[in-house]
Amino acid sequence: MASYPGSETETRVPYETLRRDCRAIFQACGMSNHDADVLADTLAAADLRGVHSHGTLRVPDYVKKLLDEGVNPHGRPRVVSGRGGAIVVDGDNSMGQIGSAYAMRAAIAILCATMLAVGCTKQEPTAETVRPVQLVRVSAGNAASM
Repeated sequence: MASYPGSETETRVPYETLRRDCRAIFQACGMSNHDADVLADTLAAADLRGVHSHGTLRVPDYVKKLLDEGVNPHGRPRVVSGRGGAIVVDGDNSMGQIGSAYAMRAAIAILCATMLAVGCTKQEPTAETVRPVQLVRVSAGNAASM
C-alpha cells in the first residue's frame, strides 16, 4: 500500500468519521442517502489505500460539479440497450461512481445466463460516445473484472 508522508502538523481523521462527513456533504448537495454513501465510500476508501489523488481531496470539486456544473445529484442510471451479455447504461449525468456501480451490478446480474457481460456507461447528456466500464468474466464460478 502506498504511504502518504506524515508531518508534525497533519491531522488524521478516522475512516468512519471521514466517510460519514463526506456522506453528509453529498446529501446536502441533494444526493440520495444511497448515492451519497457510495460516493463517500469510494473517496474514503481511496484515501485509506493511500491513493489520495482519487480520495477526499476531490470533495470540493465534486460539490462544485453537483451544485454549479450540471452533474445531476438525483441521476438514475438505467440500462438503455442490451444484447446477450452486453449492456449500455445511461448514467443520467450522475456522478461517475454512481453510473459505474449501477453498470457493474447490472452486468453481474446477467452473468449467470450468458457467462460474459460487458457494462458501459454513457455519462455526457448529449454525447453519442459510450465509455467501457468493466469487462466481467465468469471462470469456475468466480467473477473477475478486467
